[in-house]
Amino acid sequence: MVTLTMVGASRAREGDSFVFLGPVMECGSCPYGSICLSLDVGSEYYVKKARRTSHPCDAIEGGEAVVVEVEKRERAAAVDSKLAMAGSMITFSPAGCGEVGCPSYGICNPPGLDSGTKVSIEAVGGRLECPVGMVRTAITVIRFSPASPGAAPCTSPMSPRAVT
Repeated sequence: MVTLTMVGASRAREGDSFVFLGPVMECGSCPYGSICLSLDVGSEYYVKKARRTSHPCDAIEGGEAVVVEVEKRERAAAVDSKLAMAGSMITFSPAGCGEVGCPSYGICNPPGLDSGTKVSIEAVGGRLECPVGMVRTAITVIRFSPASPGAAPCTSPMSPRAVT
């Protein structure tokens, strides 16, 4: 099954990846919302193919969105080492340490992967060094469900609603 969405022209390149963070205010009145908003909030996707079709979009810099075929991608994250077992389904909890200068901060607190999200651990990596003493292990996950059904979308000012 092909999954379609729309991204800005600068992101519409085969192999580019992004984390879908949800709709912005401009999406509410858009006639193409059913295409863009069919992705799972917090999941990472990569562009398999850019199509030649584009549509006007007030939420994207440049005002034009390109239709692309995407596929969900596994994501890197880190969890308490006691939970790091390949093949298990867990409820994710970011480190929340506030140590933004730490080299592992992005993997311990991955954008769009919120506390309470159900994830499947696909692979387990090594233990991470932590400046505040947390015992966390690198994992590869696939996101399965949002933190809570009907949760409000993320309100980050980024356009499109993605993090690369």
